[in-house]
Amino acid sequence: MMFNGFCAESFLFLDALALNNTQDFFAANRGAYLAHVREPMLALGEEFAPIMRAIDANLDTRPQKAIARINRDTRFSKDKSPYRDHLWMTWKPAGQRAMEAPAFFVSIERDGVAFGMGMYAPKPALFRPIRQQMVLRPSAFAEVIAPILASQWLELQGESYARPTAEAAGAPPELLPWINMKSFYVMGQIPVDARVFGRDMVDILRQAYQDCTPLYRYFLACLPQGDIV
Repeated sequence: MMFNGFCAESFLFLDALALNNTQDFFAANRGAYLAHVREPMLALGEEFAPIMRAIDANLDTRPQKAIARINRDTRFSKDKSPYRDHLWMTWKPAGQRAMEAPAFFVSIERDGVAFGMGMYAPKPALFRPIRQQMVLRPSAFAEVIAPILASQWLELQGESYARPTAEAAGAPPELLPWINMKSFYVMGQIPVDARVFGRDMVDILRQAYQDCTPLYRYFLACLPQGDIV
């Protein structure tokens, strides 16, 4: 299945859903959601499956598994809105949760298409070996992030610790923003313009994921089952 871009109706639907976040509205407009949001995202997943498997054969690239539910789990939330106003797809190692391993992602949102790679809310003990390796071999980490720093799209984002981590002491200044991250991901965003309405988006995402690949593999190698060589 070839991905031919989203369309204006994709973003109009998400805007309308944000303003009318009710089950009645969604039921009345379910066809628009399927045709303009979910089906194009599944097509993107089909096209990127072999691209992602080339990065890591262990990534779960089945589109029906990788795509998120637009329904929100409101059981433990004060916000009882039944639906999200965005839809994402995540490629992560099979059998792993997002907080346990790095993952690639793409998300259609009201103001564009976001994409990138990272680890969402990892446990401190899980991320500590990564920070330690950054400090022990700063030149190796600098080489890993060089494609990201050179990218016109990607930048470091996420939540930082309020206080410097133990590993930050004595670390090179250029590494401090990376070492102090709590949730750690690099991300870019294409605004709602001609690029999200056609094949240009495929090229942008392919290059961005390629630029993220050294960091993805670095993360895997630093996790308990990996091995820094």
